[in-house]
Amino acid sequence: GALVLISGAFVVALVIRQIVRNEDALYRGKELAVEEIAQQLTWQASHDALTGLINQREFERRLGDLIESARTESKQHALMYMDLDNFRAVTDTCGHTAGDELLRQLATVMQASMRGSDTLARLGADEFGGLLEACPLDQAVRIANGVREAVRDFRFIWQDKAFGVSVSTGLVTIDGASVNVSGVLAMAVSGARVTHYYKDVEGWFKFRAAFDLILTGLPSNRPSTFVEIGLWLGRSTAYLGVEIVNSRKPVTVIAVDHFKGSPEIIG
Repeated sequence: GALVLISGAFVVALVIRQIVRNEDALYRGKELAVEEIAQQLTWQASHDALTGLINQREFERRLGDLIESARTESKQHALMYMDLDNFRAVTDTCGHTAGDELLRQLATVMQASMRGSDTLARLGADEFGGLLEACPLDQAVRIANGVREAVRDFRFIWQDKAFGVSVSTGLVTIDGASVNVSGVLAMAVSGARVTHYYKDVEGWFKFRAAFDLILTGLPSNRPSTFVEIGLWLGRSTAYLGVEIVNSRKPVTVIAVDHFKGSPEIIG
């Protein structure tokens, strides 16, 4: 009888221990599941679901970090804004499913032409942004033109149709003079818009164009100002440096927005 009692107690102890182990495993499993869900939510908040690239919110956060490092550590970076020129031709002809696939493939093509340390983001329906960390202007121009050429040489095949695409790029340096995220990004967007008017042109030019400006040193209610733009055109890649003309006192460009009309080459 004693042997049976000891054996029974031993079995009960084993069962209790197994139950505790099972509960511990279940608890750890729940912890891992919660952690995985949190990681997924964090990723989704900072990335574009279609292409897997970072989204505009995360792009602007990282851009802010680069502006800060340019100010405090005297580093130079660059920002690329890239706008697909004929994306709508694909969606109008083949539908949005084809357009989605084109964007996924182009994301891969663009990344392959950038450095491993560079960041590519999807900023809009057919808009992309690139952050080139620790990158002087001459190298940034080479990278931007490399991306443009890779996109130009790419052919998108959908069913029995083939499409060529192109991209216009605005390129802006990020240095100690960069004011804020919106200003730097708006300059790059304006550069891309200028290149819509001047394709396959390369060299340094000066342009005069009308923009709505946000400035310091001028009345805030001034609706628009003509500016001279020192512009590097590298066959659809534009580097902008904006200089206010006909101003009696120093002003600082904080942001450039609402590009108006066709720019005029003045030299």
